[in-house]
Amino acid sequence: MQPWIGLNLLFDSTTLRSSSGTIYKPGVGATLWRIMGELIASFPEIGVYLTNEWQENRTWRAIVEEHGEPWSFDLGIVPREVADHFTKVPQVLRER
Repeated sequence: MQPWIGLNLLFDSTTLRSSSGTIYKPGVGATLWRIMGELIASFPEIGVYLTNEWQENRTWRAIVEEHGEPWSFDLGIVPREVADHFTKVPQVLRER
């Protein structure tokens, strides 16, 4: 097994979203992209994935262990080296 690092940043979603709860507050998207950009620049091997819940690195495990569903995130930066893991889009995602 390869050595790895998992970095989990947890934010209270109520501080990120508007009062309706479905739309992010102004500036949140740009801030999240900036954080993700810094992370992918520092750790480019496997990608950076944003989720709305704790999931114990499911995407990373699916890629490295070649078992499980890699589409376990809401927003991601996927390096070309692992893009093949995402060529088959699950039906449930295609129906959204």
